[in-house]
Amino acid sequence: MPTPTDRPLPVVLPVRLSKDQYKELAALAALDQRTRCSMVRKLITEAARHLNQEPPKGAV
Repeated sequence: MPTPTDRPLPVVLPVRLSKDQYKELAALAALDQRTRCSMVRKLITEAARHLNQEPPKGAV
């Protein structure tokens, strides 16, 4: 029986990522932890910035 550390935990991001951002996020597994954390923060920041530029739902 596998232990929780044998498999990666699912990651749920509260933002939508583009296809390119998903590919970049998938490539992070090969990087060291410090670089990976920095890249993930950058991706989330970019995605959140993109969401903030869209008009709110229901806006005219």
